[in-house]
Amino acid sequence: MPANGHSGRFRLSGLQIAALTIVIAALIAGVVLQLRTEQAIAPVVAAAGVRPGTASPQATTAALPAEAALGRSKAMLEQQVVMADQTLCQYQYQTRYPNTSRPVSEHPDQVYPNQPVLERHAMRKAGGGTDNTIQMQSSQNRVYLAQNESAEFVLAAVSQNGQKLPLEAEKIISKGLVFGNTRPVADVVPDMQNSDGMLRIRLTPQQTSLATFHGTIRTELQYRVNGQAGQIFWDVIYSPQLPAQWVGNPADSLQEGALQFALKLQVNLPGRYVITARVDDARGTPLALLTFNDLLNQGMNNVRMPLAGNLIRDLNPVFPLRLRDIEGYLLKEDADPDRLLLPRLDGERLQTRTYAVKGFSDQEWQSEERTRYLTEFRKDLMLAQGALQKAWPEVTTQTMPRSDCSRQREVSAQVP
Repeated sequence: MPANGHSGRFRLSGLQIAALTIVIAALIAGVVLQLRTEQAIAPVVAAAGVRPGTASPQATTAALPAEAALGRSKAMLEQQVVMADQTLCQYQYQTRYPNTSRPVSEHPDQVYPNQPVLERHAMRKAGGGTDNTIQMQSSQNRVYLAQNESAEFVLAAVSQNGQKLPLEAEKIISKGLVFGNTRPVADVVPDMQNSDGMLRIRLTPQQTSLATFHGTIRTELQYRVNGQAGQIFWDVIYSPQLPAQWVGNPADSLQEGALQFALKLQVNLPGRYVITARVDDARGTPLALLTFNDLLNQGMNNVRMPLAGNLIRDLNPVFPLRLRDIEGYLLKEDADPDRLLLPRLDGERLQTRTYAVKGFSDQEWQSEERTRYLTEFRKDLMLAQGALQKAWPEVTTQTMPRSDCSRQREVSAQVP
């Protein structure tokens, strides 16, 4: 069952993984190209007596193979320059915004986290196998449940041409999945209605014997369609304890060139909290995904979630902006389940004031890690350029090969 709602285990961000991939690829390719270049140049120069970058005063037809090999070696050196330039350019471009403030287009699965999980599949028969002539349509509105939250499941049966078929429930239970020596919890019967040929099931663990259960709750349904027995199940991960509570409403302000969102959280259990929120513009266009990932102490905490100024300037949204769909959890490392959920704040939670876009900073995000990587990538580029110019002195700064990334960024910078 695909995950939805509260998202992800604590791990490397997509940005960090992308940067690491760029570094590894660049190092491997650089070593390979350097070896190939040295292997190509050395025997040719030794045999032909020709120094790279100079013309032999006694060039003859017999020297043409050597000149062709030198041409290939020049192409390899140029390729090294382009590759180093591409690595530097891509890393600088991909890290221009902080990890905590990214375009939501980079995370399409996080744009609307509370949409139901929809599935359609052939009927799974109780005795095993499937019946392709009967299609089951199911939906699930939650995968993660915090205390006092409910999960809703819907099931319908249709024929291959989409005609609704009569559906009857025979048995339904919800049970906590346990492993090893864990003491089992009593099964419960969730609320269910048969409305217009559709089965609607509602599970609220807090109101049942599962109220203190922490883990996966499986709801199993046995049903009949046209007299034939079928079965289906849905899983949710339930968190019975609230580690913290939201207090009041979010607020917005312009600080240090960024749009600062502030949320108050009364923390009962200190630790690392991971919180995400979405920002749309006035037209309802999804704009950004904001992330908070830090330690919080017990007591009242101000959670600050800035929207980067350069991201606002690049996307040029229509104000006022809207903060929506806020969710989070206390991370429990080396534990299963690995989180205690906060109450989710569905829908719009704040409409900002109207700000002038030019009031936000256009400066790229900086950090010690980013500076360190950029410094190393610039060194790689300078080394590649130096090797090319040493072998071929006629190559100037103006004629130095460049990557597509650099050219595209130069064009973008010239567009008003």
